[in-house]
Amino acid sequence: MNQTANYGLSQWENTDRILMEDFNTDNSKIDAALAGLDTRAAALKAAAGGFGNCQIYCDTYTGTGSGATSVTFPQKPLFVFITGTTERVSMALARDAATAFSYNGNYSLNVDVSWTENGVTVTQPDNNMSYQCNLIGKTYLVLALVAMEA
Repeated sequence: MNQTANYGLSQWENTDRILMEDFNTDNSKIDAALAGLDTRAAALKAAAGGFGNCQIYCDTYTGTGSGATSVTFPQKPLFVFITGTTERVSMALARDAATAFSYNGNYSLNVDVSWTENGVTVTQPDNNMSYQCNLIGKTYLVLALVAMEA
């Protein structure tokens, strides 16, 4: 009788005599291997809990053409990147920074940033909606790193 390379499980030929003991031995080997995988999976899950302090969040919004640009998140935002889906404009916002820069493909301008526990609001001193990522009817993509849920 042949056996598999990894776990030594039975591999019968047409002429082999099949015994219940062979099946029981194979089942014991499979059970032990699965128990080992469960143990490894539990250890990896426990270790993964200590990796990083954030999750990736992605969303879109449509610009209103006036006022401040505000985005709310399910958890505390740590870093936010906003970009136009058809407009050449983007902003990178770091948690607790009072200003950031917005780039429209040709020029960059400073924008004012204010933070709440679960949100961020952006205004541009000249009310330039392009740099604020708030042109009326335009879609913007929001990609953020948000704090892990407690």
